[in-house]
Amino acid sequence: MDRINVSRRRTRAWLVGVSSLLFAGAMAGFSSDEAHGAILPVVTPAVACTDLLKIDFTNLDAPTKLDSAVVVEPSTSVPTQQCVVTGYVAPKVKFTVRMPTENWTQRLLTKGCGGYCGDLIAPTPTAYNAGGNSGAAVGCPFVDSGELAIVAHNGGHTGNTNSGRFLAAIADGMWAIEDPTALIDFFYASNHKATVAAKAVIKAFYGRNPTYSYFDGCSSGGRAALHEAQRFPDDYNGILAGAPTIDNTSENTFLHSWNVRVNSKPDGTSILTADKIPALAQAVLAACADSSGQIQDPRTCHFDARTLLCPTGTDAPACLTPAQANVANLIWQGPVDQTGALMSPGDQPYGSELAWAGSIALAPGVVFTQDTSSEFAFSYDFPNYMSRWDVTGITNRNIQFTRAEFEKLDFMHGLNDPTNPDLRKFSGHGGKLLMWEGWADQGTSPFGTLNSSGCIELHIAVPAACGISLRGGTGRRDVRLFDTTDKLGGRPCGAGQSGRLVPHQRQRDFTGDENEAGVSLSGDVGVHRPR
Repeated sequence: MDRINVSRRRTRAWLVGVSSLLFAGAMAGFSSDEAHGAILPVVTPAVACTDLLKIDFTNLDAPTKLDSAVVVEPSTSVPTQQCVVTGYVAPKVKFTVRMPTENWTQRLLTKGCGGYCGDLIAPTPTAYNAGGNSGAAVGCPFVDSGELAIVAHNGGHTGNTNSGRFLAAIADGMWAIEDPTALIDFFYASNHKATVAAKAVIKAFYGRNPTYSYFDGCSSGGRAALHEAQRFPDDYNGILAGAPTIDNTSENTFLHSWNVRVNSKPDGTSILTADKIPALAQAVLAACADSSGQIQDPRTCHFDARTLLCPTGTDAPACLTPAQANVANLIWQGPVDQTGALMSPGDQPYGSELAWAGSIALAPGVVFTQDTSSEFAFSYDFPNYMSRWDVTGITNRNIQFTRAEFEKLDFMHGLNDPTNPDLRKFSGHGGKLLMWEGWADQGTSPFGTLNSSGCIELHIAVPAACGISLRGGTGRRDVRLFDTTDKLGGRPCGAGQSGRLVPHQRQRDFTGDENEAGVSLSGDVGVHRPR
C-alpha cells in the first residue's frame, strides 16, 4: 500500500503520529559534516542540456536511452533553471532527472514511487511545495532551493492513468499479467535501474558524480527504500524509509481483504459505518489516552468495542450495534487463519479509528468498490495479478483466510518484501538509514515496521540472531524472524497478543541464492524469469 493523500492514510494530531527509528551501532551518530548539511561548492554544467541527447547510454549495466532534454526556466513551482531529462531503462523503466543549471551542490535525491506505481511521479512542481509525492522532503531547504538533482521513475511499467478513478488507477495491477520482468522491476529492480541511469546522466551533464546521494520514499516508496539498502547498498549515502510496507505481500492480500470482508453486508455495504467512527475513536481515547490526551503506545491499549453498545433495540451515532462492535474488534485483531494464527504482521492500531472512515468504514449505503475504498482497491488486483507469476482469479471477494491460501498467495514474499536485517554492507560505507512510522497509520501496519527495526538492531549486535545465514549459501531456513526485543516498546516481538507484536504465518526469510519463486536474489538488474 502506498501512503497517499486519501482517507485511509490520515494520521491524527491527538495520537503520537511518528516514531523515528535511527539505528544504532555502525549506523549511529550522523556526526559527519554531511549530517549537519555540509556546504559543498556549486558545480555548473560541463555540456549543454540538449547535448545529452547525443550521448550513448546503452552500454550501462542498466541500458538506457534518453527521450528528451530541455531547459526549464524558473517559475512559481520551479525555483531555479533546470535541465529536465526524460528517458527509459530497458525494458520499461521510465524516469525523469531534473538538474539545476546554476546551483547544483553535488547532491542527488531519488523519490520512490507510490501505490503500485505505473505512472511517472514527476519531482516538480509538487516537490517544491507541500503536498504531492514529495515524501518527507517537504520544507527541506536543499529541496526548496532547487539545488538538488531530483530523480523519479514509474516502477518499471505503465499502469492505469485515469484520474477520474483515482483509487482504482493507483492500485492497478493488471500490467503484471504475463510480465515477470515488470513484477521484478516493481518489487525492487526499477529503483536500482533508475539510479544507475540517473547517475550516468548527471555525470555526463556536470562532468562528475554526485558527492552525496539520497533516497526518499514513503509506504511503497519506503519499501523500495529498504530494498535499496539491502540489495544495492552502494547506491545511496542516506535513505529515508517512511511507513515502509515491509510485509507488503501479506498486507495487500490478507490485511486489507480482511478489513473489507469483516465489515461487508451481503449487499456490499458497510456494517460499521463512517458515522459511527467519531464515537468509537473518542471511546478509545477515553480508555487509553494519557493526561495529555494522546495514546503514547497503542500496544498498551486494551479496549473492547462492546462497551459502546447501544441500549437494546436502539441505534444512534454515539453507540454501536452488536454487529458493529464485533467488526471493530475484528479489525483491531487483524486477519487470522482457521487456527487463529495472524496472517499479517499486525492488526490496526488503537487510535487509528478516524482513518477508518472512508476506507474500512464507508458511509451508510455506499458499496465497497475500487472507487469507494482504498482498502478494497489495494486488495483487489494484488492477489489476482501480482501474487504469483500467473493470474490466480483471487480477489478480496473470494479470498480464503486459511493456511493453504496464505502459502499460495505469499509466493512473492522473498522478492517483494524487504525483510533482510543484514545491513552491514550499507553501514560499512557509512550509509545512514532513517525509518519512520505513523502510529495512527491504518494503511500499513506500524507493527511490521517495529518488528523489522527490532530485528535490524539486534542483527547489528548479534548477526545470526534473526536467522540470517552469514555465509549465504543456496538453502533457506525456517526462522522466527521477529522473536526479538523491540527497544521502543520494551516488549519481545514474540510476546503474544498482549505485546501487539506477534509473529505471523510467514516464519521464514529467503536469503540464499534462490527463493520460492525461483528467481535470483543476487541484486543484479537483469531480466528475471520463472523456472
